[in-house]
Amino acid sequence: MVKSAIATSPPQISGGQPMKYGSTMQNTDYQLMLQTVDGLPPVVHFRTEFEYQIWVETKEAYQDIHAYLKAYFSGQKVPSIPQENKLLAQSYIEFYWLIQEAWEEILEFTKSLKMYIPPSPGEYICKVIEGNSISSISLTDYWEFKPRKLYEWSSFSSKLPLLRAKPNLTKKEELKIKQHEIESRKIFSEFNRDWGLWYLAMLAATLSKSPDVKERLRSYDATRRKLSSAYSASLHPRKGVKGFSVVKGHRKAAS
Repeated sequence: MVKSAIATSPPQISGGQPMKYGSTMQNTDYQLMLQTVDGLPPVVHFRTEFEYQIWVETKEAYQDIHAYLKAYFSGQKVPSIPQENKLLAQSYIEFYWLIQEAWEEILEFTKSLKMYIPPSPGEYICKVIEGNSISSISLTDYWEFKPRKLYEWSSFSSKLPLLRAKPNLTKKEELKIKQHEIESRKIFSEFNRDWGLWYLAMLAATLSKSPDVKERLRSYDATRRKLSSAYSASLHPRKGVKGFSVVKGHRKAAS
């Protein structure tokens, strides 16, 4: 891996506030991230006009993310893009810093696992990002979009870190957390082929005793809460978002 880095000063996040960390991103990593994001989502065979429409919308979102990352890496003013896309880009940056800080823990944690582990933090984050984009253009024969269910899930997700920080949880709170974890695994397994890499990194970071890793994890969690809140707001029942199902590429109104 190339030893030179993009900057010697702490990296910046939107709003001009410097991050607390002195770590630097390797040239090979940020170049790989830009190249990967620019090619997402991958071109696939579309069975219907609706599948193509979903692909175009996802492509536009990842072009926004690419523009944000390119400006971030070059130290330029970040462009004005939709809030959800901006927060998703920021979450990718924060997750990269988390992977980099917890890299030794991740490698140690996954030694006994019989699964492919990307060989560098840059390749690791790129596999996660790629999986996210593919989940957005899910081409399975059947899937459902349930706004209220997703609203409730994302709303609870944004509150979860604070809830877990409580010294004593009630049985009702413990049950809600357990139910949320089950629902999260179901959502990730259905819509994100590389959710396992994200989960492994989060688990390794959570179990780490390193203060630096814990600080990175808190920063990433804060960005994820903002993203969950923004996503939840877009699905609020008062928005009147209608659910639907997709059968072999054809959209059908919810019954």
